[in-house]
Amino acid sequence: MMTGPNVEGGFAQMKSASRQAQYKRLKERIVPTLVFNQTLYENVLRAHVSEKTIWLDAGCGHKLLPSWKADAEGELIRGVQFACGCDGDANAIKEHRSLRHLVVCDLTAIPFKPATFTLITCNMVAEHLEYPQRVFSEFSRILKPGEGVAIIHTPHRWSYFAIISALVPQFVKDRVGRMLDGRQAEDYYPVRYRCNTSNRLRRLFHHAGMEELKLSMYASDAVFQFLANSMLGRVILRMELYLLRLSLRPSWRFLRLSICGAFKKTG
Repeated sequence: MMTGPNVEGGFAQMKSASRQAQYKRLKERIVPTLVFNQTLYENVLRAHVSEKTIWLDAGCGHKLLPSWKADAEGELIRGVQFACGCDGDANAIKEHRSLRHLVVCDLTAIPFKPATFTLITCNMVAEHLEYPQRVFSEFSRILKPGEGVAIIHTPHRWSYFAIISALVPQFVKDRVGRMLDGRQAEDYYPVRYRCNTSNRLRRLFHHAGMEELKLSMYASDAVFQFLANSMLGRVILRMELYLLRLSLRPSWRFLRLSICGAFKKTG
C-alpha cells in the first residue's frame, strides 16, 4: 500500500502532467511556432562553441541551462577546450551540476588575466547587476581581442512579464518559479534592470570597447501556464498566448520577454 507522502507525490505528478498537457494543447492551437527563450539561447551557445573555445559563464549559479536541460548542458561543456564559472554566491556555486572549475568573485573584479577567454556567457544575470558598465568592461578586459565574444541573455525591461513581476509579491513568484522550473527562494536575487533594453545594452558594450554581432528579442513560453488546470486559469492563459502570438510580429516585438545580444571584443 502506498504511504501518505507517496500518495501526495503521485497526485502532484498527475496534476503536473495534466497541466502540461492542457498547456500544450492550447499552445499548439493558438501559437504553435512559439519557442522557449532558453531553447533559443541554447541555440546561440551552440553556434559560438567549438573544441577551441575557452569559456567563462559569469554569474553561473548552479547551472548553465534550465533544470531539465542537464544533458544538453553537459554536452556543451564537454565540447569545448576549457569551461569555468564565476559567481558572487558561494553557496550556489558549490552546487554547480556540470562545471568543475569555479571561482567565487564579484563580477566587477573577475580574477583572470587580460585576454584569457574566447567566450563569456551571462544567462539571466544582467538584470541583477548594480554596476553593469563595470561588469561589461571586465568582460572586455578578459576577452581575447579580435575573437572574444560575450553573450548576454536577460529579461526585457518593458515586457509584460517584467512589469507584472514588479507588481507580484515575492512569495507568489517563489511558488511560480518552483512550478515552472524548480527554482527555490534562494535562487532569487534583487532585480535592478540597469541594462535591460536593447539600446542600453548596445551603449554599455560600445563603451566597453565591444561591437554588436547580433541582438535579438525573444518571446517565450507562457508565464501563466501553471494555471492550465482551472477554467479561469485557461481563460487567462489563452489571453497570454494570443499576446505572445502578437509579439511574434516584428512590429510588436517590444512585447517579447527577453533580449539576447552577442558582442565581440574589438582588436
